[in-house]
Amino acid sequence: MERSQEQTIRLTPWPEDGLALLLRLNTPELTEHVGGPETHEKVVDRHRRYLALDPSDGKGQMFRITLDGRTAGSIGYWETTWQGEPVWETGWGVLPEFQG
Repeated sequence: MERSQEQTIRLTPWPEDGLALLLRLNTPELTEHVGGPETHEKVVDRHRRYLALDPSDGKGQMFRITLDGRTAGSIGYWETTWQGEPVWETGWGVLPEFQG
């Protein structure tokens, strides 16, 4: 992808049609360091969980990343527990054509 001088990057709340993005991000190459691809059912469940996150309760939110209006990936944060303590975790994925 040719890079323009000025690019517009936006984070928008996770969309109803975000399942297609999750499926594109669920490849062996993009999930190599997080245990590999998930089953279709797990990806569908992940999409439902992302849609259910309510930013007003402060427990997390997922976003779609767009670059010049094109979907480039996802990023988000959520509250979880680690070693018995509440912590914040984040996750992100960038489609291959937008990496580099």
